[in-house]
Amino acid sequence: MATTPSLTAPSSAMPYVWAAVIVFLVGIILIGVVLALRPQYDPLIIVSSVMGFTLPFCASIFAFMKSQETHLTVNSQLTAWKLEHSRMDHAEGVISGTATEQARIAELKLATATAAAALGSTGQPLPVEVVAPVPIPITTVKS
Repeated sequence: MATTPSLTAPSSAMPYVWAAVIVFLVGIILIGVVLALRPQYDPLIIVSSVMGFTLPFCASIFAFMKSQETHLTVNSQLTAWKLEHSRMDHAEGVISGTATEQARIAELKLATATAAAALGSTGQPLPVEVVAPVPIPITTVKS
């Protein structure tokens, strides 16, 4: 049995958080190394220079994380929408096929009865019973 995709795709933000933490720690280590190797430089300039690269990089990691989450949400909704329409199209095809088959059987019975009457048979045409197909349950995904 096929599983229905959920509207909110499960996504873990931990790899992105770890990446940002690692970048931040590398920035702090770099500040420590530069200050240890070049003690004559102003620490404020070194800290602001390194953080000037580190913080935007962390921000871009978090922006990428949010874009991935949005992509997964939209993609899962699209998958659910396609699945629902596929089931609906199948149900319409079953109903159409059943109606066509019932019309063909009714026409065949009428032709058989007409041919029998032309040959002189006294038999009455058989009544045609049109049976409504059992509807296929279509589930809708509520947001």
